[in-house]
Order: sequence, then C-alpha cells, then structure tokens
Amino acid sequence: MHSLAKPALVKVDGTTMQEYTTLTEWLAAESGWYYAPDDKNGIAYVKTGLMDVSSTFELRLEDLISSIPNLTDDDSIEVHPNPTNGAIVVTSKKSSPIATIKIYDVLGSLVASYIYDTPITSTNINLPKDSSIFFVNVETRDGAIVVRKVILN
Repeated sequence: MHSLAKPALVKVDGTTMQEYTTLTEWLAAESGWYYAPDDKNGIAYVKTGLMDVSSTFELRLEDLISSIPNLTDDDSIEVHPNPTNGAIVVTSKKSSPIATIKIYDVLGSLVASYIYDTPITSTNINLPKDSSIFFVNVETRDGAIVVRKVILN
C-alpha cells in the first residue's frame, strides 16, 4: 500500500502486526509488515498469513500524518482551481517560498517533480491527463510540508 510515510502501526482487524526492518525478514515471515521508503516514494508491504477469502477484514495503517516531519494542514499553501481541467496554480501564502513540488497519482507513482533554486511564491503547473486524482506535495524553504488532493475533471 502506498503511504508516503512510514506508519507507526499496522493493524489487521484490530490486531497489531509485527514490523520487520528488512525485506529479507519480511519475506521469510508468515505475517507482518515492512516499509520500503524508496519504493515509489513509500510503500508499506503487509502479509496477513492465511485468511478466509470469503470474509472481509480491516487493514489499518496508523499515525501516518505525524510520521511525516513538519507536515502541516494549515492554509499556507493554496492549490487552485480544484477540481481542475488540468492547469493548477500553487501559491505560498506566507513568507517562506516554495522549495519543491512533487505530484503523485492515486497509485503513489511520482508523475512530476519540480525543484526551485530561486525563491518562488507561485507557479503554474499542467497536470498529466492519465489520472483523475493527484496528490500535490509542496515543501517550503522553512521545511514545512503541505499535501493537497487535486481532482482532474
């Protein structure tokens, strides 16, 4: 599951799963989870062991928001229009200029990345037409990170 950040806990039907710190350990285990930060910018791999395929279960990745350093949900970054026909404007509404913008599709694949060497407070971006939902990850020069969901009409 793409998660952008390492979860603090992974639970299946309310039971906390064992975390493995290496892929080799996770592959050898019957159940548990492993986080690969460099795979598509953050994938949490989960194995449940044998389960009845005719029943449903709840998979919960907990504390994702607090595990992203300096993540903020304030209104310091504006992304508009939303929904959009493809063109968006990203604007920093406070004193810290934009350092990077990364755009991910709904599957967690990085589809565009912009690094600004000179300070900017606003930029226009054209989204690719191959997805209908995007996550716009904006990092300011002071280290704050804001993630906005954008819907393509």
